[in-house]
Amino acid sequence: MLRAKGLERSLVVSDTVTLGGLPAGKYETPIGGKVELRADGFLAIDDGTGNYLAGAALPMTAAIPVLVNQVGLTWAKLSRC
Repeated sequence: MLRAKGLERSLVVSDTVTLGGLPAGKYETPIGGKVELRADGFLAIDDGTGNYLAGAALPMTAAIPVLVNQVGLTWAKLSRC
């Protein structure tokens, strides 16, 4: 997307659910029911398999370093998004 739109036409957003940033464990949510937040950050429906995504759980504070380390953006460039 950054190659197509350019940094000046991009912004950083998050769709993290309310469980984002909490410790790993099992939770009950009013919308998703029983879910399990794993240590790797994957939020799964607690159906015994752990295979079904229940929502986004990566907080923005963890997502920004991904943009820096894996995408190659600098903190200065990100501050413009």
